Amino acid sequence: MVLFEIFKVSIQNIWVNKMRSSLTMLGLIIGIMSVVIITTLGNAAQADMAGAFQEYGKGKLTVNMDYNADRPVYYRDLFDDADVNSMSNIEDVVAAAPDISRWLSVKNEDKNLTMEVFGVNHDYNLVDHIDLIQGRFLTETDILGRRNVIVIDEKAANELFGTAEVVGETLTMTFRYQTTELMIMGVTKMTDSVIANMAMGNYNYGYIPISLATRVFNLERYPRVTIQAIEAVELNSVGNQILSLLERRNRDKEIYRINNLETGFNQMDQTLGFLTATISGIAAISLLVGGIGIMNIMLVSVTERTREIGIRKAIGANRATILLQFLLEAIILSFLGGTLGLLIGSGIGFTIVKLINLPFIIAVDGIIIAFIFSVVVGVVFGVYPANKASKLDPIDALRYE
Repeated sequence: MVLFEIFKVSIQNIWVNKMRSSLTMLGLIIGIMSVVIITTLGNAAQADMAGAFQEYGKGKLTVNMDYNADRPVYYRDLFDDADVNSMSNIEDVVAAAPDISRWLSVKNEDKNLTMEVFGVNHDYNLVDHIDLIQGRFLTETDILGRRNVIVIDEKAANELFGTAEVVGETLTMTFRYQTTELMIMGVTKMTDSVIANMAMGNYNYGYIPISLATRVFNLERYPRVTIQAIEAVELNSVGNQILSLLERRNRDKEIYRINNLETGFNQMDQTLGFLTATISGIAAISLLVGGIGIMNIMLVSVTERTREIGIRKAIGANRATILLQFLLEAIILSFLGGTLGLLIGSGIGFTIVKLINLPFIIAVDGIIIAFIFSVVVGVVFGVYPANKASKLDPIDALRYE
């Protein structure tokens, strides 16, 4: 019953000084709000990247030349069709597809565009997620016939033609001084990943038959092969099998580098998580500022209510009761500030991620920690003013004007 009365009086004192109480809570509100917004954006970005990886990078390896090896890379070290076929026949491999790429100019009437064009085979859509919004991907007939066809991305189609419905249209590809007329057979969809699209910026790409690319680029061997492994297989094991295969084919395996996309994704995910935690920690410093504000206001309150404290002690209130009242006021202020910060931060975070089409992920653990921290701040910074109030001598307090 006594505790209820103390709580009631604390609420009344906070309500009577609404403006002062609001300003006291402001530091905590801003601190909690900042932490919630940052963790929401960080988790949304991680979820977006995880979704992109599941769609485009799961179970994928690339076999590249290691140009930093002890010896130089020679043309004979590049991959040929026999190497690619041997890799695709490894038990744990779904498909192996080579590619060669060059940056070059493509043109439609008076519109020019710089694009990275990849020479690929018909199995490339098995090792890279090709999501078409129109038309088809390259076929074996296209490869064997060295047909002058191309698949371009949606962004390039809109920039060159003003629309994505461009199947059957032609464009001119220029490499050095050689021009080639290409018919568009398909248009790839932009990735659903907001982070990936932002990272790509103005990047445009296209796919042509690798048989056509070797003729246009004057190459017969490939510097890279992409591998799609079967589900749930250990990718490092597949990489070791590929290196062993190359060694059996009289290759110096030391000049090849296996890139495990899953490892790269995990490293990037950990880095983003670390950055989110670090920035959240910096934002949480404002909670300390809010705690100091609570302490200052409570000290002012003690001074203003000195005579009140003297009256309470004179009619029987003990030290513990006075201490509990002022401490409870500080806790209530921090609790309300933390709650408002959570609500406002969640609302702003939700609005931001929805505006930029990121998934909304509630960081329950982060929210709980921030909320508990705000209450702890209220307790820690409320102890000193409460203790000061409880120690006042009732005679001196009654004489205070």
